Amino acid sequence: MQIWFVSPNLNPLPLKKQKARVMSPGFNVPAIVDCIQLFKLKFPSGSIKTMLLSKIISGGQTGVDRAALDVALEMGIPAGGYCPKGRKAEDGPIDPRYPLQELNSPHYPARTERNVLESDGTLIINEGPLEGGVALTLKMAKKYKKHFLIIHPSKSLAVSEVIKWLKSNPINVLNVAGPRESNSPGIYDKAFSLLLRLFHDLSGNIP
Repeated sequence: MQIWFVSPNLNPLPLKKQKARVMSPGFNVPAIVDCIQLFKLKFPSGSIKTMLLSKIISGGQTGVDRAALDVALEMGIPAGGYCPKGRKAEDGPIDPRYPLQELNSPHYPARTERNVLESDGTLIINEGPLEGGVALTLKMAKKYKKHFLIIHPSKSLAVSEVIKWLKSNPINVLNVAGPRESNSPGIYDKAFSLLLRLFHDLSGNIP
């Protein structure tokens, strides 16, 4: 089954030329979002299922967390996770459309720990040294002996590396974590692109 392709200038290629696999890391987010709308015409909500994963969770923060939820929800992959009391995030209360459960604590570390605990493994998408909540995520994964992988979103073989990791470990519920947008400007776009390509490769819809 072929996947529709959208060029960087947002103009869909003619259907007769549908030969592209998935966007390269250089594609901008508007192009990717437009591409998702085309995907939804071919794959109605809930029809795209990954081969290895049953659910994607995150804490809902801006940046990597939000990118993971956005891609999962748009593609019909079950999503969820835990967030601080009041649905706290740096850009204000997290939108109700994200199916997150509020904890009693308003502090970020509590939700970081809970998401690590409730998942089978954690994918950390990060550029540069691990700091703040991202470093805490790794600490918690090690503390509870959970599977984890740290990946740079612009790495050439990032998708292949993540798939190999998923296939090598019993991970059904995947926690996706990384820096918030204010700490790593542009990380949402990069994580979104990476996860979009990853989930489609896992879905088996790419020839």
